[in-house]
Amino acid sequence: MIDHKKVLELVGTENIGGLSLHDKNHKYQVVKSYINYYKPFINSPLKTLNNDGCLRLGKIIGCDDVDKIIDFLGNKRVYNSHVKEYSTKSIDGIESSDFLSLPSKMKSIENGGIYCWSMKDLLENEQVLDICKSQLILNLVSSYLGCTQVIYSVNCMVNVNDGTINDHGVQKFHRDNDDFKALSCFIYLKDVDGYDGSHVYKVGSHVSDSCNDEVSLQGKKGHGFVTDSFGLHKGIPVKKGDYRMLLWIRYGMYDNHIYREVDRNNLLKIDKDKISSMVDLEDPLYKYVFGLVCNYE
Repeated sequence: MIDHKKVLELVGTENIGGLSLHDKNHKYQVVKSYINYYKPFINSPLKTLNNDGCLRLGKIIGCDDVDKIIDFLGNKRVYNSHVKEYSTKSIDGIESSDFLSLPSKMKSIENGGIYCWSMKDLLENEQVLDICKSQLILNLVSSYLGCTQVIYSVNCMVNVNDGTINDHGVQKFHRDNDDFKALSCFIYLKDVDGYDGSHVYKVGSHVSDSCNDEVSLQGKKGHGFVTDSFGLHKGIPVKKGDYRMLLWIRYGMYDNHIYREVDRNNLLKIDKDKISSMVDLEDPLYKYVFGLVCNYE
């Protein structure tokens, strides 16, 4: 931190109230330039995200709200893929205490032990919608994209390892080619450490092909992070006898080809009446942000 003596040396006054708007802005630019020149190692969250392609957000929701999401999903159908639209089988709702039985219940191990819930179901959950419409997250995303964003994917996955499953492609470094620029927000619904299902990201790989530094984005239940998923990333396999549960919300620029492929039958849109009590869809921002996933007709 610079002290007031340096500020006086730079601009000659601290009497901001006596300055014209023009002089106030000029002196602000002088002080800002000095700080940025001599303290370049202190990055803002947005600068870190731009440089690294990923950013830890800390606690997003409390454990009680996480439990409400999990309880809500216990009554919803679960599908044998990382997103519903690529699944081949589904079963009625299942409690989290029974997740390890999913491979045997589905009679399917070729999917790498990854299961998910429907975006349409998730968008009926109040806690999920609260994350989707978080002003802090929306501001960060729009600043990163450089434009107002739209939600094009909401998903919840559980990765289980009962000792019978095969590897999945998402456990190898890959890029997501969803949009010209997109940002994904992830929230862990169960504690995840560096050796048990954490998300690994190659720092700076969203803008370069020659990046070797890796960061393990592990976290506690209810904690989250954002990534530019064009950057190289993968999931660490879950240890035998355990599972990982992860919620994601993806923000992009338009109805990109991934959204159109996933919703090729136009079945994902939720009736606005089902969420109007939880999201003010008369607000122009929310109407735009939820424009792809909400049916306004």
